[in-house]
Amino acid sequence: MFQTFYERSVDFGGHPNPHGIMSAIQMPESPADQSFTVLALSTDKQVLLHAMKSAAQVGLTALFTFQHILKPKFELLGIREEMDKLRS
Repeated sequence: MFQTFYERSVDFGGHPNPHGIMSAIQMPESPADQSFTVLALSTDKQVLLHAMKSAAQVGLTALFTFQHILKPKFELLGIREEMDKLRS
C-alpha cells in the first residue's frame, strides 16, 4: 500500500512531472495572452479533495504499521477499533 501511495504522490506532483505541474498552472482565456500563472496551492476543488483523501489514506496506513510496533498501547487506547471503523 505504501508503494501505491508513494507512486500516487509522485504522479500528482510529489516530484516535478507533467501531471503535477499542469494541475497547478492557470492558462489565460485569451489566446492573445501568452502568459500563465503557476499556483503554489491549487484552488481546484478536485485537486484539493484528492490531496486530502490521499493524506488521510497515508496516515491511516502508517497507523496500521505502527500498531504492530506499539500493540499494547493501541489496544489500551482502543485505536485499532477506531482504525477499523475508518477503513470500512
